[in-house]
Amino acid sequence: MNIIYKRQEILYDNPRHPFSHLTIVIDEVLALSEGTNKNIKDSFFSLISQIALLGRATKVHLLLVSQRFDYQSIPVSVREQLNVLIQIGNINKKTVQFLFPDLDPEGIVIPLGKGTGLIQ
Repeated sequence: MNIIYKRQEILYDNPRHPFSHLTIVIDEVLALSEGTNKNIKDSFFSLISQIALLGRATKVHLLLVSQRFDYQSIPVSVREQLNVLIQIGNINKKTVQFLFPDLDPEGIVIPLGKGTGLIQ
């Protein structure tokens, strides 16, 4: 968050400052949030929420990876800030409901095989 705050200060003085992109990659998000106590989970959720909400203007980005996404793996507020969603693997109503809440996969033809899925 310190980087975001420092970049915000720079933007205050120079709104056109050309920052280099910084991507924060978090693999196995569900494992980080599912097996921890409530205080740690709440702190983690707060941190990724702040990054998701404040990072875009300062070119700080999140890349979140998980076997499964649901309300226990990331907050809905973070999901709503995501620009690119990719889901590979088993595609059905249950597996798409969190990342793609308005999608009904019943009418979509998805090729079978490794590496197939959805991208939005």
